Amino acid sequence: MYACWGNATRDYAFAARSGRIQRERLDPTLLADCENEIIATADDQLQRSKQSAYGTSFPSETKATRTAGWYFSGDAAFELAVACQLDFPQMNDPRPKYVEAILGNLNYEAGCNPVNVTYLTGLGWKRQRDIVDQYAENDRRVLPPTGIPLGNIQSDFSWMDLYGKELGALSFPADSDEERPLPYL
Repeated sequence: MYACWGNATRDYAFAARSGRIQRERLDPTLLADCENEIIATADDQLQRSKQSAYGTSFPSETKATRTAGWYFSGDAAFELAVACQLDFPQMNDPRPKYVEAILGNLNYEAGCNPVNVTYLTGLGWKRQRDIVDQYAENDRRVLPPTGIPLGNIQSDFSWMDLYGKELGALSFPADSDEERPLPYL
């Protein structure tokens, strides 16, 4: 539930709970649709987390194309946390499973991953110094501000102006090898 339509869905689903509008003024069908969409998104993130050895909700659709794009474990944890705010029947409450998936995603981002490196600035033994952040690039401090997510899974070295394809060529076997592909980092 990324960006605009996800924001609108969450706004409508939680408008009465947050006191912004009376529940009677909401369309019950649309409200149920919004809540069901939030639950469906959380169920997707939960399933993806269960399918990962490290507990991160990396999409199987993205795995199929062998790319990573802009993946952040914190985004999946947020979607699960939103669903935890809804009411569920007592005998069929998925919130304990959602909390487990939230922890799996946050742990992955905090360093429980194949390279044992945190993907948040300010944490861990191997701290990132150069990041894409205007404040961090233009202040006098050596380390960037704490808590900036750096992205998670990478499929290969990306093309860079200074090096071109040179960094990707250093990998053996090649990251893009069709016959013997390597797992993501």
